[in-house]
Amino acid sequence: MLGAALNWVPPKAPAAPARSSGKKRSTETR
Repeated sequence: MLGAALNWVPPKAPAAPARSSGKKRSTETR
Protein backbone atom coordinates (compact mmCIF):
# COMPACT_ATOMS: atom_id res chain seq x y z
CA MET A 1 0.00 0.00 0.00
CA LEU A 2 2.76 2.46 0.94
CA GLY A 3 4.65 1.59 -2.25
CA ALA A 4 1.64 2.30 -4.46
CA ALA A 5 0.91 5.59 -2.68
CA LEU A 6 4.54 6.71 -3.03
CA ASN A 7 4.46 5.59 -6.66
CA TRP A 8 1.87 8.16 -7.72
CA VAL A 9 2.68 10.66 -4.96
CA PRO A 10 5.77 12.88 -5.37
CA PRO A 11 8.86 11.43 -3.65
CA LYS A 12 9.60 14.89 -2.25
CA ALA A 13 6.98 15.06 0.51
CA PRO A 14 6.26 11.37 1.35
CA ALA A 15 9.82 10.15 0.71
CA ALA A 16 11.43 12.81 2.92
CA PRO A 17 9.33 12.17 6.07
CA ALA A 18 8.97 8.45 5.42
CA ARG A 19 12.76 7.97 5.22
CA SER A 20 13.39 10.23 8.22
CA SER A 21 10.90 8.27 10.33
CA GLY A 22 12.30 4.98 9.02
CA LYS A 23 8.75 3.69 8.59
CA LYS A 24 9.12 2.93 4.88
CA ARG A 25 12.51 1.28 5.44
CA SER A 26 11.10 -0.92 8.23
CA THR A 27 8.15 -1.92 6.06
CA GLU A 28 10.27 -2.58 2.98
CA THR A 29 12.90 -4.52 4.92
CA ARG A 30 10.21 -6.76 6.46
